[in-house]
Amino acid sequence: MAAHQPTTTLHAATQGRASISSSSPLLLKTLAIAAIALIGATTLGVPDAFARDGRRGRPGGFPGGRPSPEDIARMQAAQGAVQPEGQPGPQPGGEKPKDGEQKPEGEKKAEETKTVKRPTEKPKADAAELKAKPDKDGMVQFNFRGQPWTDVLEWFAGVAGYSLDWQELPADFLNLSTQRRHTIAETRDLLNRHLLARGFTMILQGEMLTVVKTDKIDPSLVPRIEADDLDDQSPYDFVRTRFPIPDTMDPAKAVEDVKLLLSPAAKVTPLLASKQLQVIDAVANLRDVRDLLYGEQLVASQDVRPKPFMIRHRRADYIADQVMIVLGLDPSSRKSPMELQIEQQKMQMAMQMQQQGKDVSAMMKKDGPQVFMAVDKRRNVLLVNAPPKEMAMIERTIKEFDVSQTGLAAGDGSESSELSMRQHATVTVDPDAVITALKDMGDLDPLTQLQSDDDSKTIFAYATPADHATIESMIGRLDGTGRGLKVVWLSRRTPADQVAGTIKALMVGEKKKEDNNRNRYFYGWGGDDGGDDEEDSAAFRIQADVENNRLLLWANEDEYAEVTTLLKELGAIASDTGSNPNKWR
Repeated sequence: MAAHQPTTTLHAATQGRASISSSSPLLLKTLAIAAIALIGATTLGVPDAFARDGRRGRPGGFPGGRPSPEDIARMQAAQGAVQPEGQPGPQPGGEKPKDGEQKPEGEKKAEETKTVKRPTEKPKADAAELKAKPDKDGMVQFNFRGQPWTDVLEWFAGVAGYSLDWQELPADFLNLSTQRRHTIAETRDLLNRHLLARGFTMILQGEMLTVVKTDKIDPSLVPRIEADDLDDQSPYDFVRTRFPIPDTMDPAKAVEDVKLLLSPAAKVTPLLASKQLQVIDAVANLRDVRDLLYGEQLVASQDVRPKPFMIRHRRADYIADQVMIVLGLDPSSRKSPMELQIEQQKMQMAMQMQQQGKDVSAMMKKDGPQVFMAVDKRRNVLLVNAPPKEMAMIERTIKEFDVSQTGLAAGDGSESSELSMRQHATVTVDPDAVITALKDMGDLDPLTQLQSDDDSKTIFAYATPADHATIESMIGRLDGTGRGLKVVWLSRRTPADQVAGTIKALMVGEKKKEDNNRNRYFYGWGGDDGGDDEEDSAAFRIQADVENNRLLLWANEDEYAEVTTLLKELGAIASDTGSNPNKWR
């Protein structure tokens, strides 16, 4: 019997499938709708009303395993119409959006952003907190929790020694704890900071401490502080300050720019007659206003204020010439004081002619930028007045040219760079020629100053000791004061007159004279050729002593060395030194 049970079950299942397949299409459609409804109810969490009506023991909760038309109507009423494919169904915990209506994106963020407002109920304050007093150093540390402003300000007036006066105070409470000790001034600044946030401020005049509302304050009661003194005030003191309006700023525009830096309680009043701004606000904000207006004033005025350049390694007048060349200007256009006076007179004349209706355009300078330079030779300083664009170019030019040639800074304060005044006399050479040679080849200190007097043939030098030595050496090379009498003995095979003629032609050049004397270079000791001008009396001279076969030189050490070197190379000198080869017996 038991062995035949599976066959019976399989047979019953086969009969069931056959009965379903033979059912009408209407029954299949009904079963499909019921399955979709059950899946939707299970997925969306809709309460299974049919599982609670006493049918739990039956398959699917329906009699016979399938819902009746009444069950289907009840499911549709509880769930709603089945959503077409591709459209969202109702969201759990939320309302179904209407057709064509979208929920704002910011609504969800607004619901998520929550704030906690300060409670308006009076908290329980500890009266012991108001017993804080300054220590022996005058410092105080306090901890206030829910203290009313009346008690806090009376406490501060008591510890600071002020008389308190007020008509209105904030209606809330103060929570303020300090982590270190503060001075009385710092404590007042802390309290003033919290008062300003509530639209109030403390005004201290002598021993009177007055608490006023900022929107009702009388400007005459606010202390006036100069702009340059704001750094000496506490950051949250309520003061008034007057600022000059730069010429390049429109007063109305200045008011708009300044208001961006101020608190809502600030007051800005333009004083057009004096071109000033009166600003009332906390000191911290007024400092920002000062920096803004001062920066604008600096930009506006930098093209009219001359800028000094300290030249350390070159002469200032040389740097000035190089700057003019870089700017495309003629260095000779730099005017002397006398030329500037004449130029000013021309400008006055041009203005008078213009007032008379005459055309003065030809008299006005048109070429090149407006660059003006002055040289202070005593300090070796170049003073420049130029537009910002040209000023930047001038700075780069000076930096490139003001370079040390010896690696030492000019005027370093050592003894070797100490300047002193000395006179240097010349005999034959022009002092201006010596000064020109010194400037071109002497490598003098830039602070060295040279002046000449042609009448006395004197050079006045305000220079360092090294430069004084350079000046003496240059004068010795160019002038005749360093020359002396030298004697050079020649070998017996070398005619003295021929050697003298050759050396003179090489060193000073031969002057053609109508002289038939064969021994034209023989003058004898102390003789005179009668051909040299007076102005060449101190120059290099050479004469031949034919009788003793020797040369007589009027030369300095350098010229004597050149002559002896040449004679040695020619093999014409009697000894290595050119001295007398004859031995006294």
